[in-house]
Amino acid sequence: MVFALSSDKVVWDAVLNNDIVKELRGSFSLGFGYDAEGDDFKVVRIVYVEDECGVWSGRIGGVDVYSVNSDTWTKIEPGFQFHMIETNSDGAVNGNPYWDAVVEKNESAKIFDGVYFDVSEMVFKTVPRTNFYRKGHRLNYVDWNGTIGVLMYTKDEEEMKVNSVEVWVFDEGALLQKQDTKAPD
Repeated sequence: MVFALSSDKVVWDAVLNNDIVKELRGSFSLGFGYDAEGDDFKVVRIVYVEDECGVWSGRIGGVDVYSVNSDTWTKIEPGFQFHMIETNSDGAVNGNPYWDAVVEKNESAKIFDGVYFDVSEMVFKTVPRTNFYRKGHRLNYVDWNGTIGVLMYTKDEEEMKVNSVEVWVFDEGALLQKQDTKAPD
């Protein structure tokens, strides 16, 4: 479980009733996953570079992966530059945490993609969303019977209600199913 306590975030083991990770400071994103091959829970911390004024720059400065089994942090390279739309993982599919992100293809090209951390291989991968994403919509990644499900919705901020929801289900990048719904009045 991940709890936010002011500017700190703490990972707490509910079974043993103790903190396993403390004092996560600075600008970062968190994800939580489960490596079924290694039977290990993992916390992914993506640390962002801050400018001289302490403001988040959006550039990744490092990635740390915490293993519950070994009680250790491992530093890894992200493999490509990206920054999350939301600071914490949207969800997990097959144990891998997913985020909605902006991915840098090169210095002048940035695209909106899904990013996930493969907890078994310890690498980041992308989920291209150019086929279905429409500007102004929000996304949430969900586990849909072991495949990637995406809830894409519009929200009226003034009335705090969802206007419409589209459900997209993918398997290995191919669209399996799409369903549109309208929110109840």
